[in-house]
Amino acid sequence: MVCYRETAFKHYRAKLQQVIDGKFNKHYEPQRGRESFKSEYPNVDIRHENNFTKSRWTKEEFKNQKFTEGWTESDKVEGWDL
Repeated sequence: MVCYRETAFKHYRAKLQQVIDGKFNKHYEPQRGRESFKSEYPNVDIRHENNFTKSRWTKEEFKNQKFTEGWTESDKVEGWDL
């Protein structure tokens, strides 16, 4: 998710209140005012055992293959001079 800082805080506070009230839903990202874009450089998703969403390590693990569009694996990330 890419958004303005205050938008993220407002959404986070609402999600936290849902948890406190016992009414949490799994809509993790704000639903209004969104648009799609592609970044100049690849996005990197850092996974660990405490992520909210399940880690998928192969394309075949995705129910909807549209979410694997552009999937590539590499030892280097273009645009990251490390």
